[in-house]
Amino acid sequence: MGVHSASIAPPAPVASGYWVWRPGFWRWNGVRYVWVRGRYVHPPYYGAVWVAGHWDARPRGWVWIPGHWQRA
Repeated sequence: MGVHSASIAPPAPVASGYWVWRPGFWRWNGVRYVWVRGRYVHPPYYGAVWVAGHWDARPRGWVWIPGHWQRA
C-alpha cells in the first residue's frame, strides 16, 4: 500500500446510530505505557463529535491531551 497525501483534513468520525467509536490509546501509569482499548460510547448530546486524545511533545516531555466531545 502506497503513501497518499491530501490537501484537506478528513471529516470527523461518523456516529453509527446512537454510538460512536472512541479509539484506544496508550496511557502512562508512572512506570510504563499500558494500552487502553477503544470502545463504542453514546454521545452525551445530539450532534456531539468525539475528538480523540493524543500525546503532544513538550520541552519537558510528552503530555497527554485527553479526548473530548465537541459540537459538530
